[in-house]
Parts: sequence; structure tokens; C-alpha cells
Amino acid sequence: MDMKIFDYIIAIAEHESVTKAAESVFISQSGLNQQLLKLEDELGVPLFYRNKKSLRLTPAGEIYVRNARVMRRLIKNTEQQIRDLSHSPSGRMNLGLPSEHGVSLLIEISEAFHKKYPNVTISMMESTVATMEKSLKSNNLDMAFIMRADNPDSRFASVKLCEERLILGIPSTHPLALEAAPYGKKPGTISLNKFRKETFAFMFEGSTMRQVIDPLFEEAGFSPNILFESGMNTALRRLVEKGLCCTIIPQSMARHDDHIAWFFLDDDPHWNWYIIYVQPKFLTMADKYLIELALEYSGRMKEHWDLFGIGSPFL
Repeated sequence: MDMKIFDYIIAIAEHESVTKAAESVFISQSGLNQQLLKLEDELGVPLFYRNKKSLRLTPAGEIYVRNARVMRRLIKNTEQQIRDLSHSPSGRMNLGLPSEHGVSLLIEISEAFHKKYPNVTISMMESTVATMEKSLKSNNLDMAFIMRADNPDSRFASVKLCEERLILGIPSTHPLALEAAPYGKKPGTISLNKFRKETFAFMFEGSTMRQVIDPLFEEAGFSPNILFESGMNTALRRLVEKGLCCTIIPQSMARHDDHIAWFFLDDDPHWNWYIIYVQPKFLTMADKYLIELALEYSGRMKEHWDLFGIGSPFL
């Protein structure tokens, strides 16, 4: 059997369109349609319901796609195990990363990783947690670095790297900034209730961070006046530096700055860093070494936070 047929049918299922699927797997629309019709003829059942707007999986199609993903993963695991027998493992590692935390982590550990595995190419996909989880399930990613307040989906194997606190930043011109710890010292704590009348800048609605932040205001009994939403913590920090609003961001993204006063909150909101991957997955020697380096990195981050409260030892 030509294993490419698995990729073809999975692509049609994901895009719900032969045209879009054909573009994603680099085959002509007519060629992909012929492959689908041929497979359906061999199986004796339709795999998709057809209408003018989209294609949807039939019960038989759902079974086929589910098992095609399993087969594709088994093939990849087999290839990885064979490559691991070599003294110089090679191949491609597809990693999902949050745009700021994950990329910073990977940059710091990449020198040590490629010194040991120079022939392994790392392909980065920067995206949201929801998108990365979907890509893992469809076998388009090998592993992903994520941040969550709760435990990862039980369908994923996970390695917890560390726990990170979220921190409130306010302009240094704000009256309550006088209560902040001296510059360069570990921040103190404050009640969110003191900021009922303030404006805020947060990560976009529906993000993993908002799943931590929004309940804080519900428990405090008020809705924040949100002036800005962004996908970048650095942008949120800059807005506070300009004196435009307050924000809540991860402690690793905070910086000691003359223009910002930092406080931990009484409720001590936090989330966890994880590496996740789909089970069952054969972890190559390169995979295991990357996880080992990530654990060392997060350990150094934790030591830094214990001393200074915010920032990163790598900056």
C-alpha cells in the first residue's frame, strides 16, 4: 500500500475540501480526487458525505482517518527507532512553541542540543496551545511546549518543567506604585481589589493566560476595563511603560524597569510549563535529550525567580 494515501485522506478530512487538501499535500486537485474515488471503490464504502460547500467524514471515514493517523505515527516511530541505531542520528523534529516563552527556551538550549545532534533539524511552529494540541493529534507535530493552569489533555503524555507565577504591572506614576518593592528587589503582594477603577491590557480573549486571569476578576467581584488585547507579552509590558494601563503577565516576561512597579497578587495566580506529545510515541535519544535540556533550563529559571521574582537569567 502507498502510505501517501493516509496523508491524502487525512488532509481532506482536516480541510473538508479536495481543493485545499490538494494544495497542502502538493498534488493536483484531479489527482487527489482520483485517489479518493479509487480508495472508496476498493473499500466499497464512501468515506465522505459530499455537498457543494464541503466534505464531511462518514462513519467509515472516521474509522479510516483515526487508524490512518495511528499507522502514520507507527511508521514514523519505526523510522526513528532505526535511525537511533546509528551513531549519528538524523532527521527532523517538529516542535510546537508559544511565540515568546517557547522560542526563548529553544534558543537557549539549541547550542547544546546541536552540539550533540548536529544532523537533527528542528522545525518550529509558533502558535496557540489549542492549535498545537490539534497539530499533535493530527501528527503534524512531534512535541510541543505549552503553558496551562490545569493538567494537559489525558490523550497526551506530559513532562512538567516548572510552575510560573503571574504578576501585576502598573505604571510607576500610579499612586500605589509607592507600595512596590525597591528597584531590583523581589516584588511584594497586593490585592486586585485595589485596581477596580484601572484600565488593563491583556492577552487576547480565549488564550491560555486569560483562562487564568479572567477568573481572578470574577472572584474579586468586578469586570476589568480592558483597553488593549495582544498576543505578545512584550507589547503589554510596553503599554504599561508608557503609562497607559496596567497588565498581568508571566513573571518571566516582567523586567525591572523605572517605569513599571510589579506586584504579585494575593490569590497567587500561576500556570505550569509542560512538554507534551501524543501517546504512544517512541522517544528518540534526541527527543529525550531535548527534554533533559528543557528541564535544566526551567530549573535555572526557577532558581532565578526564587531570588529576584521576575525576569530571566538568560537576558
